[in-house]
Amino acid sequence: MTFRSCGDAPVDLVNGVGIAIRATDVVRQQMHVGLVYRSSDGEQRFLHLAFHHDLRDESAPVSPHYFWADCAWLSLPDYDVVGEALVAYIESVREETELPYGFDASGVQFDGGGHYVSLDATKGLTCATFIATVLESAGIPVVDLATWQSRPDDEAWRAIIMEALQEIAPARAAEVAHSTLEFRLRPDEIAGASISTQVPLVFSEAIAAAQPIRNQLFA
Repeated sequence: MTFRSCGDAPVDLVNGVGIAIRATDVVRQQMHVGLVYRSSDGEQRFLHLAFHHDLRDESAPVSPHYFWADCAWLSLPDYDVVGEALVAYIESVREETELPYGFDASGVQFDGGGHYVSLDATKGLTCATFIATVLESAGIPVVDLATWQSRPDDEAWRAIIMEALQEIAPARAAEVAHSTLEFRLRPDEIAGASISTQVPLVFSEAIAAAQPIRNQLFA
């Protein structure tokens, strides 16, 4: 499964759920990712965590900056009845608009009704861990985060996000200032894993799946 430009091929999902991703900063190679889905009323939608307390459910992007692909595993026999149930679950999650942004998503989940659950206020989600958590909470883990590793530029990314939080949501910046960043799940990694035919992907497999996406975004 390959990603197609939303400008050349507007989102038209075969399997009901997919991924859309874009580059947000070419110089620093920053990206943003979200779920695309065909809603129960037939509309192509884009659900993504834009930032702290900013979960957005919008019309699917029609832009050459975004690239999209179906979740290929939904076409496999083991998942032949999953698509509609997954869409219904995504539609329940989209009501949780004030999701906290954070560097540590361990223990975070959505319950059966799509409600955000965490007992620790310092926990939270990124655009990438939002997707991983939604899918895992729905019963389909697409990444094995126990295999993830930290990388030298993780802290540089954290510094960029902390600067934005301090400007936009200073109270949240203070809450997460000392929270742990054991590793970073990157947008291209969750995108590559989410459209794979075999899930969940381990760290090395996700990196390999992410490389063609990165090549498209930063060509």
